Amino acid sequence: MHDLPASILVRSQSILFCTPNIRAILKADKLVILESLETDTEFGKDSEASTTVQSIVSDIQQLGSRTHTNQGDGSTAPFEFIVLESLLSKEIHYLSQTSSELTNRVNTLLSSMSSQDVISTAHMQEMIEVKDANEIFLRAATSVKDAISEVLSEPDDMRRMYLTGLSAGHLREYGDDDEIELLLETYFKYSTSLTLTASRNIQRLNSASQHLTLLLSSTRNRLLHLEIRLEIAMLAMSAGALPAAIFGMNLTSHLEEHPWAFWAATVGIGMIAFMATQIGRYGLRKARRVKMEQAGLLAGSKHSIPNLPHHP
Repeated sequence: MHDLPASILVRSQSILFCTPNIRAILKADKLVILESLETDTEFGKDSEASTTVQSIVSDIQQLGSRTHTNQGDGSTAPFEFIVLESLLSKEIHYLSQTSSELTNRVNTLLSSMSSQDVISTAHMQEMIEVKDANEIFLRAATSVKDAISEVLSEPDDMRRMYLTGLSAGHLREYGDDDEIELLLETYFKYSTSLTLTASRNIQRLNSASQHLTLLLSSTRNRLLHLEIRLEIAMLAMSAGALPAAIFGMNLTSHLEEHPWAFWAATVGIGMIAFMATQIGRYGLRKARRVKMEQAGLLAGSKHSIPNLPHHP
């Protein structure tokens, strides 16, 4: 699919048809399909029609024979309508194939992610690629829908799309364009369905991405909480090591011969470590509460409804 926006332009004696996969010029008795020269020169098929052209020609023949059979009076539909329906049908077919492939990729990716406890980097990279592909497809399908909608909103363009009658000097009256209107509305609904499918796929990927972000945030918060607890434990050990370092100096304190000095010093060091631990935990709870209040999670707990005065 190319990046040009889709458009269906009606001119005096022709219709310019440009979609993400097909570009062509329609006349009352002729169809000109524009193809990239790079594809032909790369594979050396200058003298052969591409698969797209062959498929479009086959569709035109089938639609022409079917339309001729359905006409009760033996007349046939205008050539430009048969060609336009074939081009729209082929474009919707290409978009439908792409939509099915992307939907399968989304289903496979989400199923694989839900069946594993740990989301790997490959899954996240695949999610980004699938999301980008769906966004590109959504733009393409939306451009086709908008191009058809633009023609439907212009009655003058629809009546001038009767190229066969226009070449014979017969211009349709306003409102006398039921055939082309029905044709465009049919493929407008098809393109709308494709855009809805792409939007649902993107929404599913966004939901999975948000869920993954929440999981990563929760894991990061648990790791930070564990790190803070370890820091508090290190603080308590450092506070307890200070008295031990003081007693470890080679200075006479006259406590060496006291029968209960060792046990008293041990209990004192333990109390200091315990107090340091409690102070650290209190500071952690205080910081967490302040953070939650700043986020507005506890704003409702600060305001209480005052007691109404009692009137006998």
